[in-house]
Amino acid sequence: RRAVVRLKRRNAIQMSSSSSTTAQNICLDLVRRHDKENFLCTLLMKNPERRSALAVRAFNVEVAKVSEKVSSSSVGVMPLKFWDDTIAGLYRQHDTKVPEHPVIEELASTINRHRLSKLYFQRLVSSRLNTNLHFATVKQLEDYTEHSVSSVLYLLLEVHDTRSVHCDHAASHLGKAQGIVNLLRAIPHQTMRNVVPVPQELLISHGVNQER
Repeated sequence: RRAVVRLKRRNAIQMSSSSSTTAQNICLDLVRRHDKENFLCTLLMKNPERRSALAVRAFNVEVAKVSEKVSSSSVGVMPLKFWDDTIAGLYRQHDTKVPEHPVIEELASTINRHRLSKLYFQRLVSSRLNTNLHFATVKQLEDYTEHSVSSVLYLLLEVHDTRSVHCDHAASHLGKAQGIVNLLRAIPHQTMRNVVPVPQELLISHGVNQER
């Protein structure tokens, strides 16, 4: 009987390890296909930090894909709510059941391993509610990039156990810069969706009509 119990335990451990490896590979492939530049940068990291960083970036890819698929924030609320509820569940101490989803499984391990801040995940989700990328002011644009890009960098700092006001300050500026550049180079693509991600106050100051 003891031999049978040991065999069952060993098989369970092997199955768990196999599932973990599969989830890890799925996250890696997801980031590689949808966020190639940051994927290449992440490869410069060493494990286990690299694996954790890929889990964070895979989550960001998932929520970003939601906003890309919808043209109305009201349509995109449900899938975004799924991810918002998922984050809330991962941070509930009494809720130990993790949904069978490779990204969520990897994220759960990453959050527990590094004690990542819930706020940054929530910001990544909430920022995607602005599916039409309409900004009245430059400040609104900066807030959007702060939440949608800088939040990832804050989480990567926490993955490396770097909790410093000075590092956060640098990550904030870097995230905003990266986010604004991404929006600028996406203008040809976004205009096909009738989206102009340039603050209205800038367009007005240069005599440009957003509806043209």
